[in-house]
Amino acid sequence: MVCRTISGRLHDDFHYSSTLYPILVDSCQLRIIKFDVPSAKANGSSAVLHCDYDLEGSELYSVKFYKNSDGLYACEVSTEVLPQETLTIDGGRDYYRINEQLNFVCISGKGWPVLQLNWFINDSPAPAHYLTTYKPILDHDGLYRSKLGLHFNATQDYFQHDNLRLRCAATLTLIYELKAVEYLIDGSKKPKGASKRFTNDLAQINSKDIPFISGIRDKYNVNDTISLNCTTTAIKADLSWFINGKKVNSSQLMYYANSPKGWTILGIRLLMEKRYFQTEEIELRCVASFQKTIADFQEQVIIKTFNSEFYLSHETWP
Repeated sequence: MVCRTISGRLHDDFHYSSTLYPILVDSCQLRIIKFDVPSAKANGSSAVLHCDYDLEGSELYSVKFYKNSDGLYACEVSTEVLPQETLTIDGGRDYYRINEQLNFVCISGKGWPVLQLNWFINDSPAPAHYLTTYKPILDHDGLYRSKLGLHFNATQDYFQHDNLRLRCAATLTLIYELKAVEYLIDGSKKPKGASKRFTNDLAQINSKDIPFISGIRDKYNVNDTISLNCTTTAIKADLSWFINGKKVNSSQLMYYANSPKGWTILGIRLLMEKRYFQTEEIELRCVASFQKTIADFQEQVIIKTFNSEFYLSHETWP
């Protein structure tokens, strides 16, 4: 389920950007209450947009901000409705003769985000040219059903112990990006209350997986060395460091192969050159990215041989 609010166009001039006001809110079950933008900012300086929303009891899936080439800004809020763990396999007949074509369609239960479907023939992935892909089916309540077809000739080679097993599997794997941020102004750490720690997608995430930055001092002078570690408990997470939005190269990173408790840790070593004191602020950002499977279920049919004829039976895959 997605709600979107779009701001007015950004009018650029040499020094300032104009204030933006929301002009459109889509109708849906969750509500975007308001989309706040800052007052005029000096050209090139940072700004923060605030999207205020009411989930009305739903689980948050993501909050995203967009800007197009015309200077139009948007805030998009999505809620998560995990798909029904049901699969329907349509198209089977009571029996098939040898070398006859099989035509099946697998359809998922409705939900959001969209499920990924895959066909397997005797536990091997079906070749791509056997498959027919369809656009997700939009239901009246804004949720989606996935659909995938399977078409091939049932030759004798496919039968193992007189059985041919066809299995449709549904999976939903989300990619999460969790962030931790610290700021330095003229070499001094921002007060803790002003530091940011946030995530793009909060649903299905353990709060302990959110990365944290350790080792930062209250004050740095020119030619001091910043030595920080970023840590996350998320399994198989990839960590990256960014300075003012630019990814840090590997020569400034410290890798830990055997971290305690199996946590993922990535360090950064940065010389506080004079140029860092000539900027408004330094943003030190650590990003943890990882995948998490939140749905995995399947359904199968079995085609049996008898006197060169194939009989179809449906069985639930454990």
